This record gives sequence, C-alpha cells and structure tokens, in this order.
Amino acid sequence: MSKTADILNLLRVRGAEIPSFITDDVERTAIYAATDALLGDDVERKHAVLNGFLFDTGNLEGVSCESP
Repeated sequence: MSKTADILNLLRVRGAEIPSFITDDVERTAIYAATDALLGDDVERKHAVLNGFLFDTGNLEGVSCESP
C-alpha cells in the first residue's frame, strides 16, 4: 500500500509545483520524467518507472531508484 501511495504522491507533486526542498535539478528532472512516463503512452518506460518504485531498482534520468 505504501508503494501505491508513493506513486500517487509523485503524481500529485507533478500536478502542483515541485517542493522547494528538492533543489537538485537532476532530481527535479527525474520527477518530471517519471510522472510523464506514468501518464504517457510508452508502456516500456512506464514499466521501468513502476519497477523502480516497486522493487527499488534501476535509475531514471541519472537518479537511482535504489533505497539507501
């Protein structure tokens, strides 16, 4: 359930302005790329983003999806 909430929160952030505490441009770009992928038509890219969230693997736009 928390992974689903994380995805919904990401989409919510994309719909609003990205919070000011996220100051790294690479992270901002990754947020936009992930939400665009989730909302877009490219199934492979959508699958890659979902796998990153669900299994804490991979990277997107230079940002690791792995948990610390």
